[in-house]
Amino acid sequence: MFLPSWAHWTSNQRSAAGKTSYAGARSVTVRPVRVLVCWVGNTDLRASQGEAAAGLGPIGQALQGLEFDQVVLLSNYPKKDTTSYVRWARAHTTANVTLRQVALEDPTHFASIYKLADEALEELRAAARKNREDLELTLHLSPGTPVMAAVWVVLG
Repeated sequence: MFLPSWAHWTSNQRSAAGKTSYAGARSVTVRPVRVLVCWVGNTDLRASQGEAAAGLGPIGQALQGLEFDQVVLLSNYPKKDTTSYVRWARAHTTANVTLRQVALEDPTHFASIYKLADEALEELRAAARKNREDLELTLHLSPGTPVMAAVWVVLG
């Protein structure tokens, strides 16, 4: 039986952090898929362009300080800028980084932001259900506008 590098064998115990499936007298505990979901903010873009005052930016700091399996970036910035940022982010993590390029006329319009963020989360949850995986979601509040952060709080 093939096991991913993050799975480990246990002896007939259930982990609070994951699923347990039994294989004879032993069981395998699989931890949840750790996913960072966030908006790309201006400071993140500046960080990827090497601006010293921006440091790593909020997303870069999360990528440096925490371990994720997947990173989902939502962006309403021009695709050229965001594509460059995704390249930069991929160089700072081993996680699978994906981009959801979205059309957003006003980055402070709550209903529009809510709809886009909710769709992103529902897509992740649907994929997890299909693959019978548990998700450990991290909704990063710092990047983006204050309204974007408020939406994550409501959805979280």
